[in-house]
Amino acid sequence: MNHKEEQDFFSDQDRWPDERLRRHQIQKLKRLLRHAYQNLPFYRQRFDAANLHPDSVTSFQDLVRVPTFCKRDVLREIRDKTTFHIGIERQDFS
Repeated sequence: MNHKEEQDFFSDQDRWPDERLRRHQIQKLKRLLRHAYQNLPFYRQRFDAANLHPDSVTSFQDLVRVPTFCKRDVLREIRDKTTFHIGIERQDFS
C-alpha cells in the first residue's frame, strides 16, 4: 500500500491525535524501562550509574540519557562474574 492509498484507506477518525500517540508511546517506553530497572540487575546498575530512573523519562529527548552497551560490555560482565547469569535474563516468569 503506497502513501496515497494509505491516506485514502484511513480516515481522521481512525488516527490518534499526535499528542495522544506520543503520550501512549512514552507510557509504553517507561513501562519497558521500569521493568528493566526493577527486574534486571544488569540494566539497573547502568541506569543508576547514569543517574537515570525510568520515571524521569518524560519525552523522546530523554531517551538520549538511557545508557547503551555493546556485546563487549556483556562479555566483560560474564568474564568478571564468571557466569552467564549476569542480570540480563529474567528470573521470574509469572
